[in-house]
Amino acid sequence: MTNILLKKCTRDEIEVLREQIHAFLQQQAEKPIGKSKGNIDFYVNCILVDVLKRLSIKLRNKVELSCKYQVTIRISQFEASALLLVCHWELRFLNAYQKNVLMKTRNNIDQQLTNFN
Repeated sequence: MTNILLKKCTRDEIEVLREQIHAFLQQQAEKPIGKSKGNIDFYVNCILVDVLKRLSIKLRNKVELSCKYQVTIRISQFEASALLLVCHWELRFLNAYQKNVLMKTRNNIDQQLTNFN
């Protein structure tokens, strides 16, 4: 499986991504979803939450275990797709730096995902 590379990410950028993931997960937890057999949204939401939690742990480990200022993050296509969804979900209370990080990540992931052959 082909991986997505997020090159030259600073620790601050990774923390912004983690905060956004946690805000997205909190919003998903508060949203009521029917658990009937025909409701596919419930199952998609479960998979999305699982992928995002694993991605958050991966990002945390990258920050804690790396002594470099800029790191390269290798994520799977599923994690990249979930992160792309999180980057498209914007909150109004974000500052300019946070919006810039989300836009940069969104463009990077989108470019790599569309260039798969």
